[in-house]
Amino acid sequence: MPLFVRGEAFHRRLRACLASLPDDVAAAAGQLASIPSAEWSEFLDYAASHGVLAILAPALSTCELPPAIRTDVERRLLVQSMWAQHVVEALLAILDLFAAEGIPVCALKGPVFAQRFYAHTSDRPSIDIDLLVSPAHLEKARTALLRAGYEGDSELRTVYLTAHAHHLHFTRPGVPELELHFRAYHGFGTVVPASAIMDRATPAEFAGRSTLVAAREDEVIYLAAHAAGHSFIRLLWLFDMKMLIRGGGMDWRAVTLRSRELRLASAVAYALRLLDKWLGVRNIPAEALAPRGRRARVADRLLDVVAAPSTPSSLDNLGGLVFTAMLCDGVGATFGLAGHHLLRTTKHRVHRLAPRLVPESWSA
Repeated sequence: MPLFVRGEAFHRRLRACLASLPDDVAAAAGQLASIPSAEWSEFLDYAASHGVLAILAPALSTCELPPAIRTDVERRLLVQSMWAQHVVEALLAILDLFAAEGIPVCALKGPVFAQRFYAHTSDRPSIDIDLLVSPAHLEKARTALLRAGYEGDSELRTVYLTAHAHHLHFTRPGVPELELHFRAYHGFGTVVPASAIMDRATPAEFAGRSTLVAAREDEVIYLAAHAAGHSFIRLLWLFDMKMLIRGGGMDWRAVTLRSRELRLASAVAYALRLLDKWLGVRNIPAEALAPRGRRARVADRLLDVVAAPSTPSSLDNLGGLVFTAMLCDGVGATFGLAGHHLLRTTKHRVHRLAPRLVPESWSA
């Protein structure tokens, strides 16, 4: 079977498994039982690339796996569990740092989300740490992190990101990267301020530390925008939405109204429709699934290509750009988003070819 065709088959199988989990382990195991022995290793790679290997673990434990494959599964899950603990320890250190500085912080995705909606924190892998602070506390938080040994973006890069993005990057040797958000979201031709989440956030405890978590309606909007903004390349992000929604208590009218106010209605509705189509989440009311139109149908044609994990390339980036542009609320936002990214790409290329003839800011 050609690699691309096998990837599509793996994607369908993963979706069927995630539609059954976490409630119907037997149905998920039935989907896995027919995988040929020769394809197991590749399937595990594929599941890991979507961040859902630990979610499949209960179903995998009931399958008759080849001994080498079962050993491989156990090894992968052990490594993931060890990394999850590493992320938790880094997160706790940052929460302690911000608490000492008197900086309110809201946890996005990651271990705090996993603690609330998954059986075990390690079931939901995190590559990095995402925290949201208000713009008023951004410089104080940045200074505290730099003083604690983190390295941040260059001054030039920081200027660009604070104007055109929603987070800054901080790294330290041996520690997971931190993405410090100062806006809730920036994309799809709109800017969502930190207040859109923090004003309704509520306190939560995580390993003895206090943090904030988003209101359920704000969180589903954020998760949908994040998944759509990354072209749904990881099924984990949709499964997060499923886990959030399955607990009930969602005010869908608020989701619809806030999505429209934030100019994220198309992206949120598209993500919710994928939840219904791919993961079988049927308790989403019809009004939350609108709007749909010509640009959404263009996005449908691009989805299978842009949602496939791949090595970043210019063509891949262009496909992702067109896909996200089709999910903007309104033609103006579509052209604004596309124009900004195309202009930035052009500036980068010109700066590489003739760095002395253009401003240094063109490299940011």
